[in-house]
Amino acid sequence: METEAVARQVESVERSMVFLRQEHLALLRGLHLEILSLQRRCAELTCELNLKPPGRTQSELDQEEEELEARCRQAEAGLREQQGMLGAVRRELGQRGALADALRVALRDEERRFLEELKRRSHRAARLSGELQRQNHTAQRLSVQLRSAHHGAQRPAPPPPRPRPRAAAPAELTCELNLKPPGRTQSELDQEEEELEARCRQAEAGLREQQGMLGAVRRELGQRGALADALRVALRDEERRFLEELKRRSHRAARLSGELQRQNHTAQRLSVQLRSAHHGAQRPPRPRPPPRPRPRAAAPAGPSPWCARRGPGSACPANA
Repeated sequence: METEAVARQVESVERSMVFLRQEHLALLRGLHLEILSLQRRCAELTCELNLKPPGRTQSELDQEEEELEARCRQAEAGLREQQGMLGAVRRELGQRGALADALRVALRDEERRFLEELKRRSHRAARLSGELQRQNHTAQRLSVQLRSAHHGAQRPAPPPPRPRPRAAAPAELTCELNLKPPGRTQSELDQEEEELEARCRQAEAGLREQQGMLGAVRRELGQRGALADALRVALRDEERRFLEELKRRSHRAARLSGELQRQNHTAQRLSVQLRSAHHGAQRPPRPRPPPRPRPRAAAPAGPSPWCARRGPGSACPANA
């Protein structure tokens, strides 16, 4: 009976040992997993501590807030200054455009007046040329008359042929005598020659005067043409300079606009940082709760199987 009781006790102890071993293995596995999770969490916290700046005091936060506000004010002042410069550039571009338009209108008016003056001078030159040709024809005709008068005075006129006698009425003879010019003396011929020479000299003087006037008109037309060309070249140069200045001012306005946008982005970023600093200073960080340890299994109240195998007389560390 005692042997059966001991055997049953041994079997119960062995079953208890198997159960305890399984529980111990499960507990070791859970502890190992918990250790791994704690190691990962420790590594994450270490990384966060390395990356996150150290905690700042309220004075440091106030100082940083003042610096951010100063930078915001400086950015706003630069923004206003850039806007003023951009407005000044736009006003100057408008003034330059108005000046270019006025110069263009003045050049058109000057060119129109020059063309009208050129047309009027061309008509005057044509009229003077016609008058000059008429004076030339008059001078040639007078020269021919003068030469013919010289030849007529130097060579005696041949005697007229004798007319055949015929009976004529006294009235017809009186009419012929009245129509026939009387013979001119040498003094009359010299006087007529002097008059013709004076008329020739007068015609030559008028011809020279008209030639001088025509040359003056041509020189004035050349001067007006040179002045118009110079004005045209000056207007082209002014227009080219205005276009270059406009292009340069446009690039400057684009650069200022880009700088303005960057200043706006910087001001917005500083405002966001300032708000985040305010919120971070007002709300303290919540501490993370530590992980709860898993409950360990309690050991059985009876003797361990190791002590039972060694015998009832042996010393058991559990009983000790």
